[in-house]
Amino acid sequence: MSDRRAIWKFPIDLMTDSIEVPADCRVVEFALQDGQLCVWAIVDPSAPRVTRRLRIIGTGHEFEDRWRYHGTVHMPNGLVWHLLSEAV
Repeated sequence: MSDRRAIWKFPIDLMTDSIEVPADCRVVEFALQDGQLCVWAIVDPSAPRVTRRLRIIGTGHEFEDRWRYHGTVHMPNGLVWHLLSEAV
């Protein structure tokens, strides 16, 4: 692994339950870009890839403690989504 970092974007949708990312990436943003839900993360581009489990839930939905909160998106239609990843 190197000491160099980059910010990468990962497009996702409501059905996404995992993404492949460099190990030890750190989610820094969850937002809507041109109608597409996206996750931005600080990554080591040379790190091996791992699968990170995700959940996108609506306000009021319950989740287990093992999930880490990363952000909230307010959709143009009034829905609100929250991004969680399984804590590792």
